[in-house]
Amino acid sequence: MQLLKNRDFGDYFSDTFQFFKENFKGLILNFFKLQGIPFILLIIAGYFYGNMMSEQVANGMMDYDTSDPEAAAAQMGQIMATYLSAPFLILMILGCISSIISANYIPIYMELYRTNQGDISFSDIINKFKENGNQILILTLVLILLFIPIYIAFAIVFFISLFTIIGWIFVLGFCVSYFSLIWFDANYYKSGGFKTLGNTLTLFKGNFFKITGATTILLFIFMLIYYIILIGVMMLAAGSESLIESMLSNPAAIYSEEMIVAITIMQTIGLIIGTAITLLIQIQQGVIFYSRINEIEQVSEYEDINSIGEDDSEPDHSSYIQNH
Repeated sequence: MQLLKNRDFGDYFSDTFQFFKENFKGLILNFFKLQGIPFILLIIAGYFYGNMMSEQVANGMMDYDTSDPEAAAAQMGQIMATYLSAPFLILMILGCISSIISANYIPIYMELYRTNQGDISFSDIINKFKENGNQILILTLVLILLFIPIYIAFAIVFFISLFTIIGWIFVLGFCVSYFSLIWFDANYYKSGGFKTLGNTLTLFKGNFFKITGATTILLFIFMLIYYIILIGVMMLAAGSESLIESMLSNPAAIYSEEMIVAITIMQTIGLIIGTAITLLIQIQQGVIFYSRINEIEQVSEYEDINSIGEDDSEPDHSSYIQNH
């Protein structure tokens, strides 16, 4: 499959599934080689954290008396200590590492697919992660630095969009697309930091509704599938007694041993389904990225041909790179 080519709106969907179908075995096998241990550790840490919360509920730690400020403050301190406990911190650290790996796996895989003509080994992926490590780290630090202003801006726009029928999911689709494409830019051009954030926006120029619309449609379909499956699994895990009814009658029941096991199973299934959905969404973003890069570079090539003889200097590879 050719990655660098111009595509219509429908190609954003058909090429996504074509790429996934053609590369399914290597794509999934290498992903779980890379993410298998972090996933297992996440599930184990989640189980132990659930057990710890269960013990606190059994000891009445969550039932603090708000009429006694001192007692409430002391109990709140104990609750905060729980969130700084080893299982919780392990969950957060592993979650961040796993998220960074996942965000860069498809961009690296698709770039290797383009340069290696589809011949990709696990060692190629590891070496590419090492090669692009500086760009990945710089971009990660920039995103952490900008987390609060980005979150506030997103919250404001998202709140305003709630007054429309489908505006909120369109905003969500843009955010998913943008924060996926930045990793493709970082890995393709070996760039990072603020330039990557700015130049990723140029991909949307003149194609905002096309890119965001395609992402939103696929995201909406996958969200429906995800929650339908997850609700079905929840009902099976709850057994003969309704989970909602149980929670309403006894909120602490969620921290019982049976429910912790059930929730761990649900989290595991949700993790697997969510991973498959994430990979497909990222593949679509890769299809969009390479399509837009090809469109931009073709325009630049035509401009270079027209300007032959006007300037003896060596032209840049593309108008997109000039922004870097």
